[in-house]
Amino acid sequence: MNSVRKTSRIVGVAVALVLSVCAASWAQASTSGAVSGDKSAVNTACSSEAATASCGTETVGHGLIKCIHAYKKANPSFQISTGCKTAMKQLRADHRSQKTAESQPTATPSTSTSK
Repeated sequence: MNSVRKTSRIVGVAVALVLSVCAASWAQASTSGAVSGDKSAVNTACSSEAATASCGTETVGHGLIKCIHAYKKANPSFQISTGCKTAMKQLRADHRSQKTAESQPTATPSTSTSK
């Protein structure tokens, strides 16, 4: 009976460990997908700003946001559209939440063997 109890405890710990790893992987994958979608949204929402600023073929992650902000700094009358600002804010928020999720340690089940 004692060996059955130990085996049951080991199986329980293993299942808890697998579930915590799966949950962490899912959380990371879902935030990565959100950031990827947000990059596309910024590229689309900021296309007129990119054209005005002569950013060429630059995209998010490859200089687009820096290009737009540099143009804005050099031309104070230049206005970034509400849609572009909103898309950039969403990208920033999702990127921060992804970094927070990645820095959180995954929970590990207790492996103490109390009798």
